[in-house]
Amino acid sequence: MKSHEFNKIRAMRKGYGFTQKYMAENLGMSVSTYQNKEKGRVRFSDKEKVSMARILQLSADQVNDIFFDGKLPIGKIN
Repeated sequence: MKSHEFNKIRAMRKGYGFTQKYMAENLGMSVSTYQNKEKGRVRFSDKEKVSMARILQLSADQVNDIFFDGKLPIGKIN
C-alpha cells in the first residue's frame, strides 16, 4: 500500500469519529499495533481488511482501491 492509501484509511476513520483505540479494539489488536498498520509499517491481514471494510462501510471498489491498488479483477458495483 502506498502512503495515500493509509491517508484514506485515516481520513475515513476520522470521518466516522472513530479513534485508533476504537479500531484496535474492534480488530482485536493493541493500539500500537493498529497505529503501525495505519501508518503502513505493518501490513493488515486479509481478515483485518475484511473487518475494516465492515467497520468503515467500504464498498468493494474502495477495498480494491485502498488495499489492492485497484488491481483486483472486479467489476464496478452498480
